[in-house]
Amino acid sequence: MLDFKSYYFRIIKSVLAMLITLALIVCIGFYAVSGIMNLFPAQEPPIPTDNNIENTPEAKSNKVKIQLAGNVSLNDVLLSSNSDAYGKYNFDTEFASLKKILDGDLKIFNLQGMLDAYGNNESISASPIFNYPKEIAVSAKNAGFNLCVAANKKSAFLSTAGIKNTATALKSTGLSYVGISLEGEENYILREVNGIKIAVLAYTDEFSNQSELEQERISTLDLSDVESSSEKVKADVEKVRGLGAEIVIASLNWGEEIAAEPTQNQRKLADRIVKSGVDIIMGTLSNVFQPITYKNIVTDKSESKTVVIAYSLGNILAHPTVTTGQKSQESAVINVFVERDKNGKAYISSAECRPVYIYAKQLTNGFEHYVLPCGEFDLSGERPEIFVNDSDWTSCKNAYKNIEDIIKKSSANGMQLGIS
Repeated sequence: MLDFKSYYFRIIKSVLAMLITLALIVCIGFYAVSGIMNLFPAQEPPIPTDNNIENTPEAKSNKVKIQLAGNVSLNDVLLSSNSDAYGKYNFDTEFASLKKILDGDLKIFNLQGMLDAYGNNESISASPIFNYPKEIAVSAKNAGFNLCVAANKKSAFLSTAGIKNTATALKSTGLSYVGISLEGEENYILREVNGIKIAVLAYTDEFSNQSELEQERISTLDLSDVESSSEKVKADVEKVRGLGAEIVIASLNWGEEIAAEPTQNQRKLADRIVKSGVDIIMGTLSNVFQPITYKNIVTDKSESKTVVIAYSLGNILAHPTVTTGQKSQESAVINVFVERDKNGKAYISSAECRPVYIYAKQLTNGFEHYVLPCGEFDLSGERPEIFVNDSDWTSCKNAYKNIEDIIKKSSANGMQLGIS
């Protein structure tokens, strides 16, 4: 009996040992699988996105900073100062100081000439052809600009081929452009920026010798005929508004060279087109900085709104000449801030002026050019190293004061821009 009991006891003991071992194996396997699963967690299904809209908080902030700058106008001195022995160009030095203040969302400048008009980046020249190297667009892009206005009186000097090659060259640098167009392109830019739709239109005053074919490639108006020009702009504004534009910018290459004030026709046309739907006018051509009107108006639709009218932003890069002198070196970057009100309507909430000075630094073998935010140098306790002498530094400080005076006088027709 004892042997029989002992036999069954050994069997029970063996079964229990097997069960315990199996339980341990199961536990170990469970924890092993859990660890592997933790290493490779299940993925959430992707959230569908619209490829045309950035899916970030910034993209829907409903606040936009628009920055407007004047002409890039190159003469022989600027071209020769920025080319090497092999005919290669680089303009990064000119824009280096400007780069830190180009921090907006939409940053626009005017190209007062053509790019690579012959299509081979050769036969580069200034006046009277105004055929610039592609590298100027590359440097402008590197500085932060993202939109180039290309509608101006010098854009069609080489007929349709020049317009086409300029557009192709700008596209190759990654810069968007407006005012000229390739076949099948629209004559406007419409972008959604931080949740606000902004349209940009650009025009140049009529060419007396322009063919119908060229008019298909460059946006023009006739400043001598305010009525027809205002109707043309109004029709374009209605078109982009119909496409959803909430803020409309119109660049106008107009007026008279080296003029300190806009003409009466400029004032009349500006008044009409802001009342018919334009919010911001970016004036170019004169090569000198002109007054800026910043005010509230009542539109043709009896709506109240704030507008900015910059009759001429002068030059953002140019070399002083006998005819232009210091005035052509004084300019500003205009910052226009757009927000959405509590009712969901986009509006201009504020605007300010950042004076700049184009410093042509004379060296023993030529010039170096710098676009300087002159307010920073005006406050310096001692002459900054960049200036060769006190006279050059004084010119920079005078530039700040001259722009400041223009802005203060401009407030007589509305509100005063902030100055920084």
